[in-house]
Amino acid sequence: MSDSLGMPTPQFGTAEYAGVTSTERCQFCHQSLAKTYYRVNGAMACSACAERAQHELPKDSHSMFTRGLIFGIGGAILGLIIYAYLQLPLA
Repeated sequence: MSDSLGMPTPQFGTAEYAGVTSTERCQFCHQSLAKTYYRVNGAMACSACAERAQHELPKDSHSMFTRGLIFGIGGAILGLIIYAYLQLPLA
């Protein structure tokens, strides 16, 4: 893609650094990095290790959402009770 001036539109999906040399290595498998690499918790990683780390992430589930929703509603009700108690006039 290019804009109206004929300059290429920047892409933000993948970082490609010109200064990556073969002396830099993946922090997980210790293989030398190619032109493209990823950051996993701040550590440089090759594409295979980055994909492995992505698959190890916990998946979102309906039960986790439901539990979060119940705790959120319970916290809101508890906060409302505490707020109403503190607003009672002192007798």
